[in-house]
Amino acid sequence: MSYLIVLLVAGAVLGPLMAVLPSKRQRYLASQRDYAAAQGLAVRLRQLPEIPPRFRFEPPYDLMCYEVSFDPRKRPHWQPGLFVRTEAGWQSRDSDRQIPSVADALPAGAVVLVLGWDALRVFWDEEGGEAAVDQVAHVLGELRRAD
Repeated sequence: MSYLIVLLVAGAVLGPLMAVLPSKRQRYLASQRDYAAAQGLAVRLRQLPEIPPRFRFEPPYDLMCYEVSFDPRKRPHWQPGLFVRTEAGWQSRDSDRQIPSVADALPAGAVVLVLGWDALRVFWDEEGGEAAVDQVAHVLGELRRAD
């Protein structure tokens, strides 16, 4: 009987402690984001930009924004754009806008690419490990140097 009481008390004490420990997924995401920061990327929780209904885009998962910022005064010819990966491939919000060639180098989970006045952003599912982060950093770096 006393062993049962000891086990119940130990469970009552250890239960809440175990609940606050990060899960395997949380540890993975934290290491992924630390690696991205080391690559010069900012990781932010941002709302997706408004995507035109013609894309029929419904992200089935939570997306995180990885971005690289720059001074807009140093980019006088920069043209903002929004690109969405659909079943048909990358498509532009503006039908006359050419898709950046480096967009194909993004990992499969990257579904939105935003070229803004002050930052370049990729919204993706953070799957693929450090190799996928390297791909995102490479593409954003190429786009930043492109203009």
